[in-house]
Amino acid sequence: MEQLPFENQSFDVVTSAGSLSYGEAQKVDHEIRRVLKPDGYFICVDSLNNNSVYKLNRYIHYLMGDRSKMTLQNMPSLKRISSISKKYKEIEVKYFGSISFLMPLLSKFLTDNTVNNLSKNIDKIIKVRKSAFKFVMVVKK
Repeated sequence: MEQLPFENQSFDVVTSAGSLSYGEAQKVDHEIRRVLKPDGYFICVDSLNNNSVYKLNRYIHYLMGDRSKMTLQNMPSLKRISSISKKYKEIEVKYFGSISFLMPLLSKFLTDNTVNNLSKNIDKIIKVRKSAFKFVMVVKK
């Protein structure tokens, strides 16, 4: 991800699903932009590193050896999303999953459909952003 084996402006679309934290942020962001054609799109869905509950969970998994220090340091944040958005002419970001940590518990008492609707409605009510677990970002070069 830090040194993609492609020519400059090779792709109309670059996608990333849960992988932005597996490389140094500045290098990865530069490579994505480098390989995109003019008017190309970068589409990303990933975890957000702003919610304290999720940060603690990731740190515990790091201590248990299930996560590397690099992935903790490079987990996308609101600051990184802001930095990326300054380099593109169009950006749309949607945040969701503010109560994802409660899903296993809630699903013991409620149907999956009810739990999903509850999560969506809570995200709308609190205008989820800083407490989000995930985000989807679509940018145009």
